[in-house]
Amino acid sequence: MIDVQDLSFSYQGSAGKALDGLRLKVEKGQFYGIAGPAGAGKSTFAMCLNGAVPRLIEGDFSGQIYIAGKNIMETPVDQLCSVTGSVFQDVESQLVSSVVEDEIVFGMENLSFSKEEMDVRIAESLAAVGISNLRQANIWSLSGGQKQRVAIASALALRPQLLIMDEPTSELDPQASLELFHVLTSLNRKHGMTIVVIEQKLDLLFRFCDRLAIMDKGSVVLEGGSRDVLEKQDILEEIGLQVPPAARLFFLLKRVGVHHSSIPVSEEEACGILAEILDKGR
Repeated sequence: MIDVQDLSFSYQGSAGKALDGLRLKVEKGQFYGIAGPAGAGKSTFAMCLNGAVPRLIEGDFSGQIYIAGKNIMETPVDQLCSVTGSVFQDVESQLVSSVVEDEIVFGMENLSFSKEEMDVRIAESLAAVGISNLRQANIWSLSGGQKQRVAIASALALRPQLLIMDEPTSELDPQASLELFHVLTSLNRKHGMTIVVIEQKLDLLFRFCDRLAIMDKGSVVLEGGSRDVLEKQDILEEIGLQVPPAARLFFLLKRVGVHHSSIPVSEEEACGILAEILDKGR
């Protein structure tokens, strides 16, 4: 689905590189997480994936990005919209209407969809994110989590093969963050949508994503399944990332001679492992 080859980018007027020889592959149907310390180049990478860099944001760009087999630098924007949907960190800056239905219609009107087709897609996209009851709601009266769902529904209405989320939980409380990841998981599992999430909350990425890439200084320093990446605790901490509490407990137990074959990626898994260890000790 995504094939990034030797991607480098420097912002205009900047001496350093925001991205430096980045390579990454995401397979179709994966729920893929990207994390890293501040300044690692994560948001710049997200803007490269949707074509904002370098089309709208100028700088020194090199490398190749292929999405669904299309070189994004050689593909018209309207064709990219049918493949890729994006939801950014500041979701309110992405919303252009005051009513939920109008927001979802906006992108389709720009692509000259028929009214009948728009009605079908509005209903489908709202149902997919669990907000069918908010179709006529005033967007500015909604909670942060509900606004995120509206933005996702707007992207889904164009039926993209790939959904890119940049820091989607940055303004959400823990419960709303968890609910959002359940929505994304549903889109991935039930609808087969490829999802790439750039996120600071590592516990959510390790719990929900199929694979993760850890970025630092503009390139990928770790890549693999959740447990494979967690095994590299030393590298994560070296670049300023703390493993989630569930995994931290696993490593603490390991240091005192209590071993288990599997690193927990959620609190539920950690509780199960603890119960198993205690049962063995009886």
